[in-house]
Amino acid sequence: MPKIAYSKAALKYLMGLPARQRQRIVAAVANLAEGRRADVRPLAGRPGHHRLRVGGFRVIWKWSEDGTRLEILAVGPRGGIYR
Repeated sequence: MPKIAYSKAALKYLMGLPARQRQRIVAAVANLAEGRRADVRPLAGRPGHHRLRVGGFRVIWKWSEDGTRLEILAVGPRGGIYR
């Protein structure tokens, strides 16, 4: 399984969420890293960046240059994450 690296902003947002929502998001990211099927789409205008849908939240992520690490760039609500 590849290593998962969270940005400082993503961790800060996750820590502010209720435990159940935080656990759902972390579990979805772990499933993504293991290669399990997930609701993922590429982001237009940002080559190499993707979004993962987890209920009303979105996780913006990309693979590292060498492809060994899943980098979680941002986590947020559906409406405001793309700004």
